[in-house]
Amino acid sequence: MNKEVKEKAKEFALALKNHPDIAAYFKAQEKLEADKGTQQLISQFQEKQRELWLNQQERNLTAAEIMSFRNLQNRVISNPLIKEFSVAQNQAFEFSQSVANRLSELLGVDFATLISPPSSC
Repeated sequence: MNKEVKEKAKEFALALKNHPDIAAYFKAQEKLEADKGTQQLISQFQEKQRELWLNQQERNLTAAEIMSFRNLQNRVISNPLIKEFSVAQNQAFEFSQSVANRLSELLGVDFATLISPPSSC
């Protein structure tokens, strides 16, 4: 790859990183990761998911187990940092998809297939 192409690729990557949707995603991710209470809530939720999945393999879940999980799920869903991250993640994904679609138009090929790892099949 020649030097000019590399330089343009770096400029493009920087422009993407600094786009408001992408910057908001990284900021929301940092806030989410820095909040110990939210991280503990996420860990607790993931552990409860695993626990219920394993219990479901062995037996029927009790109403109390399901209610406990739903209560925890509601705490996760209503957490402001998790909400902020989820919205930012969706906006960043939509923006990334629009960029990939525009690149596909400009290149005349499906850009996503150019960046996807080769299939092992």
